[in-house]
Amino acid sequence: MRYKRTRDYLTELGGFAEPGAYARPHQSKQTRFEKKLALALTRAGIQYKDQVHVNLTAELRKKDCVPSYVLDFLVEKKLDVEVDGPIHKELEVKRRDMGRDSSLKKMGYRVMRIPNKSVAADVGQVVDIVRRDLDLYRVE
Repeated sequence: MRYKRTRDYLTELGGFAEPGAYARPHQSKQTRFEKKLALALTRAGIQYKDQVHVNLTAELRKKDCVPSYVLDFLVEKKLDVEVDGPIHKELEVKRRDMGRDSSLKKMGYRVMRIPNKSVAADVGQVVDIVRRDLDLYRVE
């Protein structure tokens, strides 16, 4: 079953999901593009965690009404790399993504959105973009 909104899924669960629960059931597995990027990041020696749950603070939770987010890749603690498919071009999904990105930025995360097409066409270039961001924000 596909849910149009996070609220639909949460309602089916009885109103609210536990903090750290997936916003949607399909987010628990990596797509083939995410797997390709994961392999490339590993080969490049870039440390990351995938499918990371980020719980919102109580203050942000009141505003967004979402218990947590699942990040595709969390690189060096504060860079969220999202691999986006064609559904992210739809207006409702774009709005949700903008709100999500705004909340994450308030929490100190940097959000990088990479289209599936870019990963498929040249994953090496995507890794270079991630590496440049890391070099730019590296604190030593």
